[in-house]
Amino acid sequence: MVLVLSGKDVRSLIGPREALSVATEFFRTFDEGDYRIPERTVLADEGEGYVWLFMPSSSRALNALALKVVNEYRRNPELGLPHAQGLTLLHDLSNGRLLCLLDSHALTQVRTAAMTCVAADRLSSGGAEVLAVIGSGDQARVNAEYLKEVLRPSSIRVYSRSRERREAFAAELERLLGIEVTVCGSPSEALKGADAVLTATNSATPVLNGDDLEEDALVMSLGALPTRRELDLRTFERTSFVCADRRASVVKEAGDVIEALRRGVLREDEIAELPEVVRGSKEPVTSGIRVYKSVGFAAIDLFFSLRLYEMARDRKVGREVEL
Repeated sequence: MVLVLSGKDVRSLIGPREALSVATEFFRTFDEGDYRIPERTVLADEGEGYVWLFMPSSSRALNALALKVVNEYRRNPELGLPHAQGLTLLHDLSNGRLLCLLDSHALTQVRTAAMTCVAADRLSSGGAEVLAVIGSGDQARVNAEYLKEVLRPSSIRVYSRSRERREAFAAELERLLGIEVTVCGSPSEALKGADAVLTATNSATPVLNGDDLEEDALVMSLGALPTRRELDLRTFERTSFVCADRRASVVKEAGDVIEALRRGVLREDEIAELPEVVRGSKEPVTSGIRVYKSVGFAAIDLFFSLRLYEMARDRKVGREVEL
């Protein structure tokens, strides 16, 4: 029998605090996991407006293998379909048995937001008074929800290119989080006074001007493809500390980091890794402009999938099917 976990199941199993604990455990024990992380396979057609990602990983220490398949279709919302969707397969590594099928979109939301919270917890200096959010999609919403628990902002400032979407998004956040949310007409307006900034977009061009950042600001950027650039070169020129979820992934898969490296604004050896910061082998910087860059990687999908599977078995969540 195979356990099937829907997106609703995944979100019911884990909240911000528990997800933060799981992500912290992952980063603290990452070097002990004996992970194999092949480069992800990307199948994309910019003209047709879709991208498929195939991300396998295994761990002998966990005796598990996971393959996450996820796609994004730019025009899907116009058709009443989800923008992102997919499936993650969790297997027993010792015999290949399929243990669980999980909704990839929900898994990605939860683990990405948890990773962002780990970074915010380590790189902030006691929270944030004002959080600026650039973007209005699911990742922006879930990350803002999780960050409220760690940064405890008193207000949020929101911007996205569509006026209709940013107004609806701000109203949704205000209902969800119970704090003041201001709709802004430009990125520079959103950044004014913000000591924490979240960018969660699919933009191919920078969504903010680094000169608009406050002198003391934590920037958390979630762009995930070589063709996408959320941060401009000026942001990297002004930064005092750059931290990646995984350096090897970010330097190949984050378009803004790739451009900064190519232009000589940033060196690869200047990029810290979140596992180093969590373990204490790398001292974080908590003042000035700090950048956390995340593209995600398959090992944390494996770790979260296994933990969610164990939680679901214990709590009798999900549906068992025979394939």
